[in-house]
Amino acid sequence: MSAPVRPELLRRLDWSASDAAERAAWIAALRPPGPTVEVQPLVDAVRSGGDEAVRDLTRRFDGVDLDSLWVSPDEISAALGVVPAPLLDAIDD
Repeated sequence: MSAPVRPELLRRLDWSASDAAERAAWIAALRPPGPTVEVQPLVDAVRSGGDEAVRDLTRRFDGVDLDSLWVSPDEISAALGVVPAPLLDAIDD
């Protein structure tokens, strides 16, 4: 489970023009203050339970029952049709 995105942290940084301290500060600012969930038990569950564990965790955290863990090319195309262009541009950047 990831932390919510805080827009004030999403600033652009010219990586090649930044020194090590600026890069480290930029990366540190992206990290949440601490984990919102203890993740090691989740990782262990997936390692031991595989796909079924992923389905169980998705049901637990997202409230969704997945029929499949795979996304078809048609589903990807359909999703691309509803994602706003500025968001797609941001993902591509």
